Amino acid sequence: MIDAESHYRTAQELLGLDRESDRRVAQRLSDALVDHEAIHPEEVEPELADAVVQVLGPRPGGAEDLDAEKPIVAAGGAVRQALSAGIQPTLVVTDLDGSDMAHEMFSRAGVPMAVHGHGDNRALVDRLLPELEGPMFGTSQTDPPDDPVPLHRFGGFTDGDRACFIAAALGARSVELVGWDFEEPIGGDPVKQKKLNLAARLLEDLAIPLRVQEPREPEVASFEELDLGDSIPMDVEDPDQPE
Repeated sequence: MIDAESHYRTAQELLGLDRESDRRVAQRLSDALVDHEAIHPEEVEPELADAVVQVLGPRPGGAEDLDAEKPIVAAGGAVRQALSAGIQPTLVVTDLDGSDMAHEMFSRAGVPMAVHGHGDNRALVDRLLPELEGPMFGTSQTDPPDDPVPLHRFGGFTDGDRACFIAAALGARSVELVGWDFEEPIGGDPVKQKKLNLAARLLEDLAIPLRVQEPREPEVASFEELDLGDSIPMDVEDPDQPE
């Protein structure tokens, strides 16, 4: 059993998190889920149980190394490259700051989403969640609210390492990190480097085998350069097109 509280305290010490802000946004997410197709995480379990689960993100170009025969979890900003590559993930794990278009399109396609609430993403919860119509469950990094819609606390901190702990909790046999580089964050952001260091530290607690695929040199410098116009999965409706 993962000690999610220990994970949170480690992140809090490193990043100066405010527990009350995290709690308020978690409650906001719980309230908002009343108007959505809220599911229990166990409903995703049949797709991940006893499987080698690939967690995509965060480096552009990682989608090229995915094995289509294995379940794919798109973590955070990786939704943008999944959409660009025409890949429909098994699960999206997100705090909603990746790509509005990708989130909306995968949600319309019925891709389940694990939506995270934390102190810095209340505006995204308020703005983007109403646009998502597919199945989702909520996650929290502090003690999760039980009412009106229960949230879940799996451990981890960033979308990527949290995705690994979700996969493990839902019965994955092992996890492969695809499109990751713990040594060099996109854009050289020192805060992102702190978060990558934290992710690596927390993943030491993962109870199932973990393999990190060697990252390739990306063809683009940032997610914003990815073309989302030509590689949309065939069974996903474009929310920007008229009915």
